[in-house]
Amino acid sequence: MTGSILKRVGEKQFAYAFGAVLIDEFRDHRALGGAPFNFAYYLHQLGLPTFLISRIGKDRNGDEIRRSLKGFGMSAHWVDSSDEHPTGSVKVELDERGSPTFAVAENAAYDYIERVPTMTEDSLIYFGSGEQRAPVSRSALARLLESNRSRSIVFCDLNLRRPFYDRATIEFSLRMADILKISEEELSEVGAQLGVSGSNVENTIRRIFNLYPLSALLLTSGKKGAAVYEREGAVLSQPAPEVLDIVDTIGAGDAFSAAFVYGLTSGSSCEGALRFAVGLASETCRHPGAIMEPSAISDYKRGAVHHLT
Repeated sequence: MTGSILKRVGEKQFAYAFGAVLIDEFRDHRALGGAPFNFAYYLHQLGLPTFLISRIGKDRNGDEIRRSLKGFGMSAHWVDSSDEHPTGSVKVELDERGSPTFAVAENAAYDYIERVPTMTEDSLIYFGSGEQRAPVSRSALARLLESNRSRSIVFCDLNLRRPFYDRATIEFSLRMADILKISEEELSEVGAQLGVSGSNVENTIRRIFNLYPLSALLLTSGKKGAAVYEREGAVLSQPAPEVLDIVDTIGAGDAFSAAFVYGLTSGSSCEGALRFAVGLASETCRHPGAIMEPSAISDYKRGAVHHLT
């Protein structure tokens, strides 16, 4: 199973992630977060050059983010600073199973992203729904996608967070994406919002393909694993390994997205990329916070490289 759009991902040499880099505030510690940052971080650590397009405040949190990006070896060229708006932040609460709930601060610097690149190389562009909640960043995202359409593959990880989306957000995302990554819970919400809910998961997905120009859809199902659906009808599924020592599930979906993209760009088959991605997402659940240490990612990559075939 290797559709044309997934083959084209394998040709990309760079990736750009548009949206939030922020501070996750837990009860007992702080850490970098934001789905676009998490995706960019994992993809960079795995080995694909990835640029974050974001905005942070000229404040303590912003300084911390710039130091961290430098320490991770990530470019901050497209991370602008704001005098008027603070660095984004999220208060995170974990339940007894390690599942998070988020309280996202509004009117943050990443709501005011203005500067976006015009690409001179074939690239992959990543975005989600959270960066569409404010008009300035929403306009910048539209310019980024429209001006680079001919040279890019667009990957959308929907990441729906109430109350920061509506039907228009979902429709824009599905119109612009070549590849959509979505959880089972989000698929149910999208089906309800768009009036396309089917009798089962696959029926809903086929209705979405009939209405929007997506080429592939990645469906994550937590401990059950994940599946790849292609417009032409092919379906591939991969169960998740059992994780007995779950710390939390924060960032698992972002790690999955990055690992799947990396797998394809490394020359792997879709099957191999999916196995690699499900494995990294599961491994992430054994580590606290949204991102694993670079050494832990390297260890996983060395141990799981046989999946990339």
